Amino acid sequence: MATIREVAACAGVSTTTVSYALNRPERVNPILRARVEEVARALDYHPDGAARTLRTRRSHLVSLIVPDVANHFYAALARGVHDAMKPRGLHVVLGNTDAIADDERYFLRSVGVQRAAGAIIVPFRLDQAALRRACPTDTPVVVLATSEIAGDLPSVIADDQGGAHLAVAYLLTAGRRRIAYIGGLPGTPPTERRLRGYLEAHTEAGIEADRALITMSDFQRDGGRQAMRHLLAGPRFDGLFAANDLMAIGAIQTARRQGVHVPEDIAIIGLDNIDEAEIIDPPLTTVNNPSYEAGRAAGELLLDLIDGREGVPRHRVLPCTLIRRESA
Repeated sequence: MATIREVAACAGVSTTTVSYALNRPERVNPILRARVEEVARALDYHPDGAARTLRTRRSHLVSLIVPDVANHFYAALARGVHDAMKPRGLHVVLGNTDAIADDERYFLRSVGVQRAAGAIIVPFRLDQAALRRACPTDTPVVVLATSEIAGDLPSVIADDQGGAHLAVAYLLTAGRRRIAYIGGLPGTPPTERRLRGYLEAHTEAGIEADRALITMSDFQRDGGRQAMRHLLAGPRFDGLFAANDLMAIGAIQTARRQGVHVPEDIAIIGLDNIDEAEIIDPPLTTVNNPSYEAGRAAGELLLDLIDGREGVPRHRVLPCTLIRRESA
């Protein structure tokens, strides 16, 4: 395999320029960068990760720590992180916490042991103080959470509270007056934020939310089925907002099995806009939670931190938008 010196000689540039072109492409003139990349491909040159680790005392790994790698939302988020890291030759390693606090701590502490270049975490159980204690002091970390959780740590978050407000306001505007809420894991930040959005929309409309129509689940499809069975056995309701699409899809399946028509009897809205939302019958009205964009933004922010850039925004909030289909 070719060396960096051979690539530099063939491209007519310095080894420093080759390094920047392949590892920090945004710092190199596009025409020059394309020439270096073409020569590197022709010579089958690949940066030596082991040598870089020895030189920088950091590996070429980035840790992405999420609650559930099987959830479609986190798959899209991971793709966004991957697409931000790939041009820099950094590799994403997944850690699955199952929303367990000890596992969140374990993966964060492993970042320093592995000499990872950086980490991105979606915390479900650690509060601000616990998160700060668990984070390595010498490795950049980006948190996918609100400032309530992230504190002064760099963060990216989608405005899912606003998204929940948007969903419930849409149902109320459509004439639905008794709207149920299926939350996710009790006490977790997404569940609480989306519950606040649900309640705020009622307050804004001058309608009191019926607490008997609020139930908690686990962000899974089967949890949505069970929660819907529980709701249908209780007080009447004509609208439903589920804290994610998987639970909304489970709720639609239960409704159909019990002879309840969606949206004629009960209008249902989810949140996330996963691919499956388009193919369920009826197609699910939902709120787009920009998972890919959040992952990409978190990855780009982490790269800024790795590079030591000054003056870049350390906190980003991404908007959520309503996707109208047939379930509401």
